[in-house]
Amino acid sequence: MATKFSAPSLVTSVLALRTAQRPRVYPSAVPNTSGPRHDRKPYQCLLSRTSSTTASPCLRDFMDHDVRRTSAAGPAATNGASVTNHADLATLLFSEPSELTQVPSFAWGFGGLHGGIALSLAAARMAASVPDHSLRSVVGQFHRPIRETFALESHVIRSGRSAGAAQATATDTQGVCLTATAVLGSNQAGSVPAWAPAARGVPLPNSLASVQGLEKHSAVLGQVDLRPVGSIDVHVGSSERTMTAWVRILGSDEPVSPSAVIFFLDVLPPSYARVLTRASARPVPTVELAAHLAPHRAASPWVLVRSHTVSAEASGWVTEMVHAWDIDGVHLGSAQQLRLAVSHPEPGRA
Repeated sequence: MATKFSAPSLVTSVLALRTAQRPRVYPSAVPNTSGPRHDRKPYQCLLSRTSSTTASPCLRDFMDHDVRRTSAAGPAATNGASVTNHADLATLLFSEPSELTQVPSFAWGFGGLHGGIALSLAAARMAASVPDHSLRSVVGQFHRPIRETFALESHVIRSGRSAGAAQATATDTQGVCLTATAVLGSNQAGSVPAWAPAARGVPLPNSLASVQGLEKHSAVLGQVDLRPVGSIDVHVGSSERTMTAWVRILGSDEPVSPSAVIFFLDVLPPSYARVLTRASARPVPTVELAAHLAPHRAASPWVLVRSHTVSAEASGWVTEMVHAWDIDGVHLGSAQQLRLAVSHPEPGRA
């Protein structure tokens, strides 16, 4: 039977959240409570200025445009509704998602809650609402950053014999931040021709070095062990539009679930940023992410991620393909990301 969630109660709770002060800009990767005012932009991530002599060069230039914002009003009131707090990324991704969730400082990406985490939580909520089927596809649109306690509600669109569909919405005091839909389905009887993208000629993670210091630029990267395969340096004017790396969540030996794979599909910097130079550097946030997922768990905590820019228009719209495999080379899922290489807007404009 599909799990039902009470939209009126959630909406009431959200509207009762204490109105926070306007977001602020901070040079550090972890949210602070003071700083100059700045207007909100409707993207998953907008990159702000920061500098570091200790961080890996693979992300140093990329983070030069990372905008950090948060509320100075502290935790929002919830009108009696319970709010879930998580100690680390592992418990956040592998616990049952709650109706109200605070945005912990370790989960910040480039401008607010990491988009891959937000969509993973939405996917887990939608999967729970159609328990008779496996998660097969998730499409999310990122309307603005999530920087405060938010409500995540889901409802079933359809649950049939072979497939089902669900919808989810993440909302905070400012309005809707994320909308998502999911397709869930069961395996069909009989065998048909099958194949998947292959990961060929990639060394195993135990033969590669971990990148250190990334949490200074993006807090969530302090929660993962990231081991690049080749270069993932950005703003180097490269003709190579591909990034590859092994990634695992620190403190967890649990095989990655299908909903958590979405986080891995969004964990690397934009591969398009390799093509840009320091002079032409600009934010390349995700506007939409569409993931197709395999219905099984990974064989280990390690996930191999490969991203590649498929096309880029002069208008700034970029299409990126991302694939993920487990330690045995089994394909876990693929995603297409629609990104926008945004020019720096005038103050007060989105």
